[in-house]
Amino acid sequence: MPHILYIEDELDKAQVRLRILDRSGFQVTTLTGSEGLEEAVRAHDFDAVLLDNELRASSLNGLAILRWLQATLPELPVIFISDKSNYQVVVAAVKGGADDFLDKKDVPEILLAVLERTVSRYEKRRRRERDLLRKRGIFGNSPLMIALWQEIRAAARHRRPVTLTGPAGTEKKQLAETICQLMRPSLRGDFVVVTCRGASADSLSSELFGSRDHTSAPRSRLVGKIESAVEGTLFLDHIDAVPVDIQGELLEQVRSADAVRLIASTECGIKVALRRDILRKDLAEYVADSEIRIPSVHERILASAEDFRDLCDYLIETLGYETGLRPIELDTGARLALESYAWPGNLDELRELLGRLYGLGRTKVYAEDIEAALRAPGRLALGLGLPPFASYMTQIEELYYSDLLRIGAGDWTRMEQVSGLNRDKLRYYLNKYKRH
Repeated sequence: MPHILYIEDELDKAQVRLRILDRSGFQVTTLTGSEGLEEAVRAHDFDAVLLDNELRASSLNGLAILRWLQATLPELPVIFISDKSNYQVVVAAVKGGADDFLDKKDVPEILLAVLERTVSRYEKRRRRERDLLRKRGIFGNSPLMIALWQEIRAAARHRRPVTLTGPAGTEKKQLAETICQLMRPSLRGDFVVVTCRGASADSLSSELFGSRDHTSAPRSRLVGKIESAVEGTLFLDHIDAVPVDIQGELLEQVRSADAVRLIASTECGIKVALRRDILRKDLAEYVADSEIRIPSVHERILASAEDFRDLCDYLIETLGYETGLRPIELDTGARLALESYAWPGNLDELRELLGRLYGLGRTKVYAEDIEAALRAPGRLALGLGLPPFASYMTQIEELYYSDLLRIGAGDWTRMEQVSGLNRDKLRYYLNKYKRH
């Protein structure tokens, strides 16, 4: 049932409209002005707003509320209601972002037609948004994930700078690209990526700014990534790794470039980068216009174990589709094992581990399968580049006793000599790694 927010200070005169909306299957929440507006949009997921301009009992008129809605929930459609004779207000409302307009004298049938069309368009857009974000693992019913979803949707409604922060493995680059895909085609343009970590000042300068020799022939001049991102989006992965001595020129060129939208990523966050003196204050202020923090997998588990189970099921289904294999099924113990792990590599690590489970050759997965996959030799916590130290040592020990048993060929005396361990110790470790 579509949920409509109706802001009208003379509700007694709007009773006919309210009855028609109710009979037509709309759920309606009413306000008489700006009072209670912030609480209402925080508590409910509205599908559209009917906004009257003349709100005599309100501290804000309709145009002021429209500006607030555009700044807070730019994706939420607003149908502005006013007197057509006041054409200046109508023009201001359209320019201010209203999706449609109704005259106060319009018959209820026109109201229904306009509202149904607006809600239908909004639902199609939201369905596309949900599908795109679901592919990136951004879904769930916890307040944490709902807030993240709303922030991402809002970032796709403008071209101001955005910074994505969060630990390694949270797929910030893929999410930045998704934000661009969610934008209207007229705002989207090309998505240009620059990986800043590990690059020298000279190579990064050349990549960003292009050839400095403007006398060169056009074909030989190197075009910088900033220039390539004109009317598109420049994504700076690990912006805090940009050498400080070229950050000033970076900010100057991005500001002066024609319609370049900047999205940046950092693991530590803008404030921490400032405290560490690895980010200039002016650049930090520019990219901090909108900062979106992507939670770790561990935070998502703490926020809602049910959301995490849905995430695992979705990734399993996706992996099955990609591999052409029958999806695996996690038993209760396996799910608890996944929920008990800290996931230092976040989504990257979760995807990698679930992919390994498809190699078991069976569809049913148990807790011991999860534990074995977590300590498998050669497995890395992808987001960190190395596994946790204890896990690393476990892998080394397991490989060592596997090789020892192979070399000793069951000869306990020889294995004692090679390892320097007595038989009781050997039995303990071989039993621990089930190598006997």
